[in-house]
Amino acid sequence: MTWVQRPNGKTISKRHHDTVRVFGAEIYKGSNLSLALHYRETEGKPLQK
Repeated sequence: MTWVQRPNGKTISKRHHDTVRVFGAEIYKGSNLSLALHYRETEGKPLQK
């Protein structure tokens, strides 16, 4: 799950929702955290290396 909002708190218009969704997916993919986030989601605790 990602959360994106404008710094001023105004609502993001519906016409930009697809762009925001793609942005969130790219941040997730580019972060190299997918293994750690998946582990936290399934195990309920941080991945210990």
